[in-house]
Parts: sequence; C-alpha cells; structure tokens
Amino acid sequence: MGLLYKRRKNWHTDIRFKGRRIRQKVGPSKKLVELALKDAEVKIARDEYGFTKNDVTIDKFFSRFVEYSKASHQPPTSNDRHCLKKFKQLLT
Repeated sequence: MGLLYKRRKNWHTDIRFKGRRIRQKVGPSKKLVELALKDAEVKIARDEYGFTKNDVTIDKFFSRFVEYSKASHQPPTSNDRHCLKKFKQLLT
C-alpha cells in the first residue's frame, strides 16, 4: 500500500490515502520506517488517518485573501477589486 525508500541517510514513507499523497521522513533506521508504514496502513484501514476538514465560507475566504494581499502586495487597484467581486459572484 505504501512505499519505503532511502534518500541519502534517511528512510522515507510514501503513502496514498483518499487521493492524497503523504510523504514522511522517518529517520536512519529501516526497522523504524517499516513500523511507521505498518502503523499508517492500520490507520488507513480504520479510516483514522489524521486529516481535518477545514471548511471556510466564501466570504471568510475572500476576507482572509484581502488581508493576506494587503500584507504581501501593493495596495489593490480598482481592477483587482472588480476581479474579486466578479469571481465571488461566479462562486455564489
């Protein structure tokens, strides 16, 4: 179900779960990475693998984006605001 591979001095796992690829660096011990892989396979079989659902409303998403944009970019132009408004209308 998963793969084990060694990169330089460390062992890694490569697992797929519900369409997601999960890669994890475990360490220099091959026995430890084999245990980690078996543990992950058991969790997958029980559907207990640790993904949390982060549902966000469209309004909250856009307000977070505007906050991020203000902190990371130059001030938004009228064209930026118009594009965001049209995109929001398209999604709702």
